[in-house]
Amino acid sequence: MAPGIRLLWIAALIATLACIDAGLPRAQDLPASLVADQVTYDRTTRLLVASGNVEVLYQGRVLHATRITYDEGAREIRAEGPRVR
Repeated sequence: MAPGIRLLWIAALIATLACIDAGLPRAQDLPASLVADQVTYDRTTRLLVASGNVEVLYQGRVLHATRITYDEGAREIRAEGPRVR
């Protein structure tokens, strides 16, 4: 699997895990999809960073940003950038 594709799979997996509560997932806990020009994941800091034309699709809604950071340790997502449509 190409490195870029692998990072997209990692990003999708982490985004999905961030959206599901502990225990059994409910019907509304559908996976989120992440699309970006670049996605990186640092195993040491456990930070996933998506940058450049970022879109997160979740439950029929789309979040647009220039950069999204997911801190896996803190279970925190930060979105940056004025990309309103």
